[in-house]
Amino acid sequence: PLLGGDPAAAKAHYEQIKKINGPDFLLSDVFFARYYLQQQQDRSGFEQTLSAVLASPKHPSDYALLNQVARVRARSSP
Repeated sequence: PLLGGDPAAAKAHYEQIKKINGPDFLLSDVFFARYYLQQQQDRSGFEQTLSAVLASPKHPSDYALLNQVARVRARSSP
């Protein structure tokens, strides 16, 4: 909030993205963990979300390239 962020709006946007794209779009999970869960200091949620991205099956989808980018970013997140 000090820098203009609104955590409630951020979570609502994330939920809307998941509703539109479904669970197969992993990049939104990485951004949610990196920018929302980290700011909320939810370590277990952060680790759980990134672990789920890394453990997700690699199957052909419309998001194959973006999902591979998500896996790389999840692996390199602090």
